[in-house]
Amino acid sequence: MGADAWQGWCEERDRAVAGVPGNLALVAFLPVGAEPVPVEQVPGATVRDAGGGALVWTAADGTSVRLAGSGQQARRIHRERWWFEAFSLDGRDVELRVYDESAPALAAFGGIERWDFDERWVLPAVFTPAPAVDEVPWGFTRVVDDGHRKRVPGTVDLDLDGMRHRLTVFLDGTTPVLVFADATTGTESYRPGRFLVLDVTPGPVPVSFELDLNRAFLPPCAFSDAYSCPVPPPQNRLPVAVRAGERRVRPTGPTSA
Repeated sequence: MGADAWQGWCEERDRAVAGVPGNLALVAFLPVGAEPVPVEQVPGATVRDAGGGALVWTAADGTSVRLAGSGQQARRIHRERWWFEAFSLDGRDVELRVYDESAPALAAFGGIERWDFDERWVLPAVFTPAPAVDEVPWGFTRVVDDGHRKRVPGTVDLDLDGMRHRLTVFLDGTTPVLVFADATTGTESYRPGRFLVLDVTPGPVPVSFELDLNRAFLPPCAFSDAYSCPVPPPQNRLPVAVRAGERRVRPTGPTSA
């Protein structure tokens, strides 16, 4: 995919993160268990469903809505300026996410800083499937979430600066994703790292594909501290400076150097 397609992708990213509910609009999360938890923003309460993987949100008038806890597939509800959804990192626990149409971060958003598109960052790579899709303990930006599991379907091999690297892939639903750090992380780009969706369908045999680092993007926690994002494992921390893709969130005002 060339520069024009990349530009369209960038514009869609800007719209998505600045939408409601979107990354910038997330203002709170409420851990929910077997006892009802009051919802501060609107009259009502939420409790974990007896089945374990969902929440039941009950309004003050007694009407109830069941929210599935399957991440991006979760059902959302809208009350006044607020949006709510259930989310679970791995099914072990569930939280209620709260989005605000008037979140301060929406007004403060000045866009996403990116490196210019560069065809040299479109690299040949090979996805190698694992013998089985294992659930692997992972680290998260919210330290209390460390040890929650990510489903790992295999690894990706690629060459950078004449060196071969093997990176671990996790699944977001059925989508293979890399979370990686590089020599720009924490200085030129967001700490602790960036994400990259892989244009490959995991199968039983190794698959060659193009890995486009121009589409490396900021994790949700770059836009709101209310997110808990997976961090790069040691094998995904590259010694090379990957000056491609998204760098960091730009606040309103002068662009950072």
